[in-house]
Amino acid sequence: MKKLLKFLSITGIIVTFAMMAACTDSGTDKEDPTPTPNPEPENPKPELTYSMSVAQKAVNPSDATFELSTENILSYAYVVQAKDDAMEVVPEFVLATGITGTCDEGGKTLVTVSKLMPESSYIVKFVGIQSNEEFYKDVIPVEITTGKFNGEVTFFNVDYRSVSVNIQLPEGAIKEGNVV
Repeated sequence: MKKLLKFLSITGIIVTFAMMAACTDSGTDKEDPTPTPNPEPENPKPELTYSMSVAQKAVNPSDATFELSTENILSYAYVVQAKDDAMEVVPEFVLATGITGTCDEGGKTLVTVSKLMPESSYIVKFVGIQSNEEFYKDVIPVEITTGKFNGEVTFFNVDYRSVSVNIQLPEGAIKEGNVV
């Protein structure tokens, strides 16, 4: 019995080594170690060009309208700063704190900035968004000055829960004490 167990043990060891030798790489089917470069795709994607410009269309006492001319820009963001308090901003600041909108497909988008005070100077800073992760690298500042109201009583900045009113008093009413 001892001889049979020795024989089976030795046979098992020999079979195990034979199987291990068969599983190793013999070197005959190795690939060339220098990879061949990938061929150029037949139709490479053209590199997109991005552009954005802003033109002032109209300035009223309480709002201003701009025209954005864009190429491959999906949306925009802007912030409004009083000219006296204006500070340098980076595109990330405009995107995080500004008012956003979507660009029209024709490349021309009208943007109305509202809730401005009459006879005030502002700098409106625009940034374009190319995709979900990328933005147009430049902040485009536009300087505007709002005008005076023309009527005696003017309602402006009207929304569903508030309204602003401008009342022009006649000359001398304040001096004569006729103002409540």
